[in-house]
Amino acid sequence: MLAAPNVRKPSRVPTVLIAMAVASAVAYFAFFRHKPQTPVPAAPPLVAEKSAVPPPPKAQTAVVAEAPKVEAPAPKPEAPRRASPAPIPVVYTPPTKSLKTEIDELIADGKWREARAKVSAAFSGAIGDAERIELGQVGIKISQELLQNRADEKDVELYEIQQGDTLESIARKFKALNGVKGAIMYLNNYPENAILRAGRKVRLPKGTWSILVDKSMFRMWILYEGCPFKGYTITIGASAKETPVAKFVMGGKNPNPA
Repeated sequence: MLAAPNVRKPSRVPTVLIAMAVASAVAYFAFFRHKPQTPVPAAPPLVAEKSAVPPPPKAQTAVVAEAPKVEAPAPKPEAPRRASPAPIPVVYTPPTKSLKTEIDELIADGKWREARAKVSAAFSGAIGDAERIELGQVGIKISQELLQNRADEKDVELYEIQQGDTLESIARKFKALNGVKGAIMYLNNYPENAILRAGRKVRLPKGTWSILVDKSMFRMWILYEGCPFKGYTITIGASAKETPVAKFVMGGKNPNPA
């Protein structure tokens, strides 16, 4: 019997390699084809070395948003203006001085007669008791200055005493005294029964004398030319016999009344 010749079986290695190559190609296209490629950063350009001072910062330009435009309302018609009144001129009015202040200023300036006129105009008027006392004190000071200290020739006349003269006889010689010796006694400080020496000079008033009685103050004032010369405390009538308010002219005097 004839033996069959040995036939070599073909190798499977090429087939396996082909299969693996096909699988690798499929896997490549499936997983790596669509993956974005990472760019390789380019190398910075070479810059020449400079000083260590940093470059100045770039100026920044502020960007301001424009406000929305708003249309302005139409102007309203102006109302007719009224003519302004003319300004009232301001007139400076100095503060009013009190009567006492005015009199004191006149006395300080040596204007005694003007000061007496101020006192005379106000003293007999309707003033309060406190003001009357104040004016009375100032008036007595003025009268003594004009009639006794200064002996102003407009108010006082000098008379030289003659042998045998008395206060009453001298008072009868001068019309302004109306035969009343009291004014001579006041100005020369003579007592009631003064002894006169011939050759001496006495002061005789030329003006008018009067009396003012203030019932509320129980006070009587002897006035020369309306200005107080002396003051006295008095009594007045009782409630049933009140002293009347009036003007009287005295024709005589009783030195010893009942």
